[in-house]
Amino acid sequence: MTAIQAGILDFTIDQSAYLQGFLPTLYLYLYKLSGSLVSPSETNTGLKFVTKANVAPYLKSTNRYEGSSPKQLYIPTV
Repeated sequence: MTAIQAGILDFTIDQSAYLQGFLPTLYLYLYKLSGSLVSPSETNTGLKFVTKANVAPYLKSTNRYEGSSPKQLYIPTV
C-alpha cells in the first residue's frame, strides 16, 4: 500500500480475503444448523482495484480484520 501511495506501483487488487474465509465458515455453520436444508451459496466477494486515488483507507487499517475492532472474538455455542 505504501508503494502505491509513493507511486512505485500503479495498483493492486483487493479480493476481500477476510470475507473469502469468513463467509464459507458462516455458510457451513448455517448448513449444519439447518440440518442440510440451507445449502452453501455461491458468493462473489467482489474485486476492487486499489490505486493512489483510493489507497488512504487501506493505509489507516491497524489490524488484520475488516471492520473497526482489532479483537478476535469467540462466541461459544450453547
